[in-house]
Amino acid sequence: MRKIFILTALFFVWQFQAQERIKLKIKSIDSGVIGIYSGLENNGVKGFCSNIELVSNYDKNLYSLNYNLGFGITEKDDKIQNLQGFMSLDLLYGRDIKVSKGISFEPYIGLGYIIQSNTSEAGGNSAIGLPIRAKFLFQVSKKFAIGLNPSANINNVNTMYSANILLRFGFLNL
Repeated sequence: MRKIFILTALFFVWQFQAQERIKLKIKSIDSGVIGIYSGLENNGVKGFCSNIELVSNYDKNLYSLNYNLGFGITEKDDKIQNLQGFMSLDLLYGRDIKVSKGISFEPYIGLGYIIQSNTSEAGGNSAIGLPIRAKFLFQVSKKFAIGLNPSANINNVNTMYSANILLRFGFLNL
């Protein structure tokens, strides 16, 4: 866990030092306010999730730090077996693709750290994951957009799939 915090701190130091030379700026804060997730495995993992993401950009390149949190249940034979949850922290790289004047598509891929736990296990399982995300955004105003954010976190513990309704609060004129 300490390595993840060190990598995150280095990312922010690099980002703010780079602003002087390459004009890397904070583009937006994205919040996945209402979401669902599933493991799509035989263990019946499913629940509700939320995320918050800090996005910066340089030209059409996007760099982001994403934090996901989810709580739910596992089912076995149509009966609730466990309460469970997960938390992930991801560093992502993406591209900004304008579909039209008010609609954009942003695919992301990166490296993340995920912790998953349930009530029948002591402690939790953690893993390095490969997060893959996409954002479909409709620009409501210059500084606000709403959209859909499907994602997957591929890891060796339990691959998680989720989808959130996304609210974007922008800082730059787009």
